[in-house]
Amino acid sequence: MDKDTGIDGYRVLHSGKIVAIKPEIFSPEFRTLSHQLYIATSGSGCSPTAIGRAVYCTNLYNTDEKSRFERADILGVVSPDRIPKWAQGRIASLVEQGVISEPRIAGTQQSAEQDQTKQYQSVKAKIEEGRQRQKDTLEVPKLPSKKQTRDESEL
Repeated sequence: MDKDTGIDGYRVLHSGKIVAIKPEIFSPEFRTLSHQLYIATSGSGCSPTAIGRAVYCTNLYNTDEKSRFERADILGVVSPDRIPKWAQGRIASLVEQGVISEPRIAGTQQSAEQDQTKQYQSVKAKIEEGRQRQKDTLEVPKLPSKKQTRDESEL
């Protein structure tokens, strides 16, 4: 993380985080902070390992403005202590309205590890569930031995 700007690289981008868009993406008259701060809401570009690159965002200054950016257009995730007061107010109102959930802590190693742990546990549970289903369907009832069938036919 850049200590001066409080911005983490786009490789740690996740949905629900406050992101800064590179200024060169905008026309000169829109290269202001109010036009650069967004909350990433969805898209495959929100995952640093996904093949897709689309990141869908909501502008924090004008919350009616929804945009699509490429992952490479993202300057980075903004550290919570670097978010301007006006943006914090917008985030709080969006959370109250239910438009977004509480933004996650930006780019911390701990949040990335927690995400990976949850994802691992989810995959592990699905694998175990699949194994159990496979085991249940593969159990073949044992056929009676020839001796048992002869004994029953004598009765």
